Parts: sequence; structure tokens; C-alpha cells
Amino acid sequence: MPLFTRSAAPWQAQRDTAAGRRINFENQLQREVLTFVRENPIPFWGLFGLVAGAAIRFGLARPALADSVWLVVFVVGGAPTVIKSLRKMLKGNFAADLVALLAIITAVIMQA
Repeated sequence: MPLFTRSAAPWQAQRDTAAGRRINFENQLQREVLTFVRENPIPFWGLFGLVAGAAIRFGLARPALADSVWLVVFVVGGAPTVIKSLRKMLKGNFAADLVALLAIITAVIMQA
């Protein structure tokens, strides 16, 4: 029977446990980010559209196409806010969403 076995030293066991917690934390963070993106797709796609528009404008030097991409992102991203605000207005609830509604509609009219 050997005098020393190949078991891990106590400090290695603690390090492995800490690494396991870090891996679990990273997995949990990934799950939370994916859950947030699934539950709130508008900010994610809005950011994607802004970055895509910037890449088209500055990378491909096509400002007209970039403006079109940004307008689509603005209209599609702003539509849920407009619809929600209109529903609240029909119920008689006028709040700060009314200012957002007017800003979105005015910006689309001015851009067109």
C-alpha cells in the first residue's frame, strides 16, 4: 500500500470548488442574459440596428442606406410604445408616455 495517495490537497479542493462556483456563476449569467433578451427583444434589436446602421454608414460609406436602416429600427422599435400609449390614452390615462408618443410620431413625420 503506497504511503501517499493521489488525493487532492486541501487547497486544491478549495480552488476547484471556487472554479466550479465561477463556472456556475458564468452559466447563470448567460442564462439571465438570454432570458432578458427573450423577454425584451426590442432593446436588443434596436442596439443591433444602430450598430448595423453605423457599420453601413461608416464602413460601407452608404449614408442613404444607413438612414433607411435607422428609420426602420426607429419605427419598428417605437411602434410598441405608440400602441401602448394609445391604449392608455383611450382609457383616459395620460402620463409621460404621451410625451414619448408625440416625440416618436413627430420624428417619423420629420424624417419622411
